[in-house]
Amino acid sequence: MAKTLKQQRINRFLPAFTLVELTIVVIVIGLLAGLVSLSAASIQKSSRDTARDANVKILSTALEKYYRKNGEYPSVALMTSQDVATLKQKLGVVSASTFKLPLADDATKNSIVTSSPSPTRLLYSANTTNSTKNTQCQTSLTGYCDGYQLQYQKESDNSIVIAKSLHDTFTPVAGTATCAAGETQSGNTCTKTYAATYQSGTYSCPSGGTLSGTTCTNTYAATYHAAYYYCHYGETMNGSGSSATCTYPGTAQVCPSSSYSVQNIGGTNYCMKSLGTANTSSQCPSGTNYSYLNTNGTYNCYDRQPTGTYYWCNESGATLSGSTCTHPAVYSGSYYDCPSGGSLSGSTCTNTYTATQSSGYYYCADGGTLSGTTCTYTYTLP
Repeated sequence: MAKTLKQQRINRFLPAFTLVELTIVVIVIGLLAGLVSLSAASIQKSSRDTARDANVKILSTALEKYYRKNGEYPSVALMTSQDVATLKQKLGVVSASTFKLPLADDATKNSIVTSSPSPTRLLYSANTTNSTKNTQCQTSLTGYCDGYQLQYQKESDNSIVIAKSLHDTFTPVAGTATCAAGETQSGNTCTKTYAATYQSGTYSCPSGGTLSGTTCTNTYAATYHAAYYYCHYGETMNGSGSSATCTYPGTAQVCPSSSYSVQNIGGTNYCMKSLGTANTSSQCPSGTNYSYLNTNGTYNCYDRQPTGTYYWCNESGATLSGSTCTHPAVYSGSYYDCPSGGSLSGSTCTNTYTATQSSGYYYCADGGTLSGTTCTYTYTLP
């Protein structure tokens, strides 16, 4: 009994884990396990990509051996329609697994396809450089290809890996050599005639500016003109600034103003300005100094002035002093303008003009000799 009590006293002072500490430990262990799992998955993907790359290298070597032996590459139809055993025999590879990519599901069916490469699909396609000369490239099991491309998609980063053939020209080594369909044969020489490709001329801005389609746009800073006071042509400025005035000779005429007309009364010319009519001469408007009775009994009222030399100012706001007219100098205000032409917007000038187009030309996209708009390609059969 005494021993048991002693043991209880010891246990009372032993440290213990709290619930929070236990939770943290569990979380850390879970994270470490997840990292290990992710790392393992990444390693597996990289390993399978290495296997894919090895398959492509072996297959490329076999295809080049096939070319050296036959002077051609296998057709797309042959490469994509046969099982792995047949392709192994055709290309002389050691293992049929060369034609299978990792993760492919069917052990007997090869992974080579005509489109859409993926981690489990190996694309075998004609090389587009010269393969258009070979009409059998994708349609006949017994046909051939001038060149090829092998493509697969990496599992680790989804990028596309491309392996190309070492040759792009068909050089048959056996049998009777004939020209391709549509070509003219003379002995062992083939001649192909086809329409040249037209390249339209390019546009440019020889006078500078930015090209947009067929238009050049050139912008430059507008010229700033500070505000100033000025007089019209033929006038004389007196003083400066806002207190400046302009003077010019008044216009001389026979009557005081253009509202008067010259009339002859009793053999003498007078300047007459009509002021209206009245029933009696005493009812004429103020300023009347001459009136006469009409036949209808009313009076015509006039301001009559002697003819002579009078001056007047032809500008509104000008004052006449003797024969001289005076008005305040004109304030111009500050402004921008475009001395080199163009449209003004704020303080910027924009000038647009039609871009210059260079001459178009014809060329032979697939090689050959250009004559006018026709290409001629000649080669010798082996």
